[in-house]
Order: sequence, then C-alpha cells, then structure tokens
Amino acid sequence: MKNKFLAKLASSIKKPRAFTIIGKSEKLEIINKMSINKIPGVGPTIQKKFNLKSIKTIGDMTKLDQETLMKSYGHFGITIWNLVRGIDKRKISPINLRKSISKEKTFETDIFDYNTLKKTLWFLSEEVSEIQKKNNIICKTIVLKLKQHNFKNITFSYTFLEPTNLAEHFFQATNSILKTKIKLAPFRLIGLSSTKLLLDQKGLFSNFHLESKYRKLEKAERTVDNIRQKFGKKIIKKGRSLN
Repeated sequence: MKNKFLAKLASSIKKPRAFTIIGKSEKLEIINKMSINKIPGVGPTIQKKFNLKSIKTIGDMTKLDQETLMKSYGHFGITIWNLVRGIDKRKISPINLRKSISKEKTFETDIFDYNTLKKTLWFLSEEVSEIQKKNNIICKTIVLKLKQHNFKNITFSYTFLEPTNLAEHFFQATNSILKTKIKLAPFRLIGLSSTKLLLDQKGLFSNFHLESKYRKLEKAERTVDNIRQKFGKKIIKKGRSLN
C-alpha cells in the first residue's frame, strides 16, 4: 500500500474481520465501484450536489476533467482529480503522534462569569491550534475540561465531521458546550485538549472543507497566522479577546 487514500479504502473493505490489499494493477477497478463519500472531504452536502449530476461513484467522478473540478472547488478540485485515480502523494507514515495536545488555565478564585470563561476559552483555542499548526497536526476531537469549586473534574467532547486545526473550530465547538454547562459554575479551572490526532502531510486536509463558509473561515484564520508570523502575535487580535 503506497498511499494513505488507498490504505484507508482497503481498511474499509470487509471490515471488521478481514483485511484487503489493493494492488497497483487493480486499484482503479476496485475504487471505481465505491461511493464518492469515500473521498476525504466529500460529506453529505457535497455528495448530494454530485448525486444531482448523476455522479454517485468514484468511477463517475473520473469523467469530470481537472479544469471543471478546479473551477468549482479550487485547489481541492485537483486533489479530487488525483484521488479518484488512486493518486495520493501522502505516504503512510510510521510516526507515532502524541495522544493529545492540552492547554489549561487555573484561576486564583472560583469563576462564575461566563464572559471571563469564554475569553479564556478563546485563548486556549488559539494556543492548542498554534501547536497543531506548527507540527502539521489535525485532530478529530476536542475536549473541554472544567474543574468545579469542589475540585471535581468534568469533561465534555466534540467530534468534528472532518479533522481540523483551526482555533475558530475549537472555540465554536467548546463554547457551545460551555454555554449549556455554565449552570454548573463556579469553576476553578478551564482546559482544552485535542485528541485523535493525525499528521496533515503537505497541508492536504486544509482544503477538505468545501463549503464556502468554511473556506472563508480558514482563509481568514490563516491570513491572521501569516501576519502574526511576520509581525508578532500581539499585532492582531480578535474582538472576543479584547472584551
């Protein structure tokens, strides 16, 4: 197995009690019969759009030329064009990643105030995100940790539809949880951990969010990252960090 896409497809065949090896000569014959939802980044919404055009299998997808895919989905269109032909430059890596990336904040006093907790949660989201980006790591799950005034730890997790390393994704997911759990305050500690980590080789997964709102979100955050790399972290901040 020479690339991650074929390895993932092979592992999905005859699960869970058998394994499959997809040879070079037979790879197209096998993957052409598979649904397009086997392609990373093609979720229910995108799949429905393709189905309306009678594109249901990976074989159907091969009928689309590279220019058409690129016009509709930008750089990810090229990725689709390659993947449906069994081409994936991401090699299977033996690297063992850490189990999680964590950041937390202990307060001097018990905190009841939601806005204080929310502001801290944003800073933690940025810190975890920064570590992941520097190490080309993406995660499937984010975990919110809260320590109550009696020192009891409670945790809540959120699993993303697609792996990510964006601070905004971390914040939105965990803040929605925090809103529903603020009734359990006061809290002495708030923490954030990313788990189920994956290596984002060559930034391929950075293009897997095909919906326009996700592309805009990612573009904005990466623009801020580039500015901070040049001029320092304090040069630009989000409004929520100033409240």
